[in-house]
Amino acid sequence: MKSKQLNDWLQVMASIGVVLGLMFVALELRENSKVATEQGISAMSGAYSNFLSRLDDPAARGVLIRAMEESGEFSSEESLQLASLYLELLNGAEADFVIGESRGLSSDISVTNALSTTIFLSNRHGRAFWESARVVYMPEFAALVDSGMDGRANDLATGWIRSIGKGAASEPSTE
Repeated sequence: MKSKQLNDWLQVMASIGVVLGLMFVALELRENSKVATEQGISAMSGAYSNFLSRLDDPAARGVLIRAMEESGEFSSEESLQLASLYLELLNGAEADFVIGESRGLSSDISVTNALSTTIFLSNRHGRAFWESARVVYMPEFAALVDSGMDGRANDLATGWIRSIGKGAASEPSTE
């Protein structure tokens, strides 16, 4: 009888240990998920930060303005500089879109960022870049970017980029 009671007691303790172990695993998974989300947000803001800091460089800003005004052709170096600007912008916007979708949050902000990305692509050079690069992005994100291209957005972006060179960097005005 004592061995049966001991056996029952050990089974209860083992069950409690299993439950505690599962709770520990759940907490670790939650913590890892938080870390992954924070890393994603950091990568997203890093891509946007890279793009914005590149606009402080008059040469990069000039290349982007020339692309948006559709004035002239570019040297190989300028084409590479323009492509890297477009990549930084698109990668940041897509990361924001993915994070917004994965969190199940209202997608207003991520949709706005994806659509605002199109202001930099709504010119001959941007459209050509997008047509060759769109296959590497999520289909949902690509469809959103496709839906946002128009000439008015291009005019707003050009004015905003010009204001950065004058020391008045702020968000584009829709007035």
